[in-house]
Amino acid sequence: MQAWSTQLTAARRSVGLTQEEVGGLAGISSSSIKSYELGRRRPTSAHLRQIFDALNADWRIRSEIMVALGLVPELPALGGRASVERYMTLDEATEAIAHRAWPALVLNERVELLAMNRAGFRILPIEPERLHDPVERNLLVVALDPKHAWRLVNWDEGVSLMIATFKAHIHGPESLEDPSSYFSAVLGRVYAGDPRLVRRFIELWDAIPGSYPSKVSWNYQMVWRTPESEVLRFRCFVNSVNELHCLDIDDWFPGDAESFARLERLLVSPPPLPLQSP
Repeated sequence: MQAWSTQLTAARRSVGLTQEEVGGLAGISSSSIKSYELGRRRPTSAHLRQIFDALNADWRIRSEIMVALGLVPELPALGGRASVERYMTLDEATEAIAHRAWPALVLNERVELLAMNRAGFRILPIEPERLHDPVERNLLVVALDPKHAWRLVNWDEGVSLMIATFKAHIHGPESLEDPSSYFSAVLGRVYAGDPRLVRRFIELWDAIPGSYPSKVSWNYQMVWRTPESEVLRFRCFVNSVNELHCLDIDDWFPGDAESFARLERLLVSPPPLPLQSP
């Protein structure tokens, strides 16, 4: 029996349903359910969703079975303007992401990393105390930190997003020539880093137009290298959870089956010893 069919059978048995009952709830013949569980036939994506819904399967079970079938895991339902998450405090947002099975971050409008869950710290092993310093926790500072810059495979893309945000900031556009006191402190940390990264940052700053997110939900791509030098591709979804205090939750979902499987392995393995950039 194939792994995915075994997992499908286990998911059904865990809720105490028969194949006939699942078929009735899902609108699929019981003979098809039996064939799927024996691994004789592969379910279509539509049939798989119907079975998951009939089992009321959670995101992890759905994802594990889809990955075993070589499919990209589906995204769970997230918050947005109509969500009860809309008015979360920072403590509530931190608690909300704590047990998510994927990297999740709480950011503010200055791209400061205010909180991160275990999966996030596993792929970005920064010192937790950095989160208490408004400049040190700025993701632009993190991205230009030589210890971490090599992890961001699509570095130009990620840094360009932050540059666009600062150049069209809701509290006033920033410039390299006449920065605000806060941005001046950020630039001080940036300029103290690797001269090659600093040169590239300035080149991007000159080339990238300002653009501040106009929606309460938006997305971006992230390609990340783990401490073990494995590459994970993420589809990152941003949702505003407190418009008054400009708090966002960024959910980093594995963008393909290989990345999902690698993330799963990382989360069950002990953290590695600190590595220097190659």
